[in-house]
Amino acid sequence: TTNSVVHRPTLPAPGGERDNDADFAYSQAYLVHLNSSLVESAKRYGMRMATHEEALELAKSKATRVAGTNKIPLFTYDEIIFVDTSVKGEDVLTFMKSIYSQYKPQDNPALLPTERSIGFYYLPKGE
Repeated sequence: TTNSVVHRPTLPAPGGERDNDADFAYSQAYLVHLNSSLVESAKRYGMRMATHEEALELAKSKATRVAGTNKIPLFTYDEIIFVDTSVKGEDVLTFMKSIYSQYKPQDNPALLPTERSIGFYYLPKGE
């Protein structure tokens, strides 16, 4: 017989399995690494992407919007991208494809995690 105890069942990002704290730390660092390269890539399309640290600060801000009688948190996404009127739909689509290709581990789309989220926000130039 075999006994096992799972203390913290989690899946890594961007994919696969992790079974110890070292793997957890690696997967978190990998996401931060990807974020910094995506921040630079977003600039090519006229977008501004929040850095990992900025996204954490925005989430902590508890900023909300009103929808009917409810207050809904604004910044609940893993990746936050700001666009203005100069950004075209095709730019957004091309950038999303580049994000997909970078998050796809080992070029295997079956391993792509569904829990990653991206929020787009309108922010006029200069603000």
